[in-house]
Amino acid sequence: MKETSRRCSDKKCGAKLKDTVLDWEDALPPKEMNQAEKHCRMADVVLCLGTSLQITPACNLPLKCIRGGGKIVIVNLQVTAFM
Repeated sequence: MKETSRRCSDKKCGAKLKDTVLDWEDALPPKEMNQAEKHCRMADVVLCLGTSLQITPACNLPLKCIRGGGKIVIVNLQVTAFM
């Protein structure tokens, strides 16, 4: 995660905030990716909100749900490969 120029608004904290949005060159932390894959395989439904589903390996997470017998719901302004 990348630090932003913003700081926490809590006066006792004031720490620099970190961006949680994935960029093309960013890798997902392995621990979080493993948990996401596990939960997608077990999910009845996966919601994909505001994503083009083009950045790997995150774009493969909905497929894990489908292969596990679940369904996906995609909400995005642009067309995705799944639509």
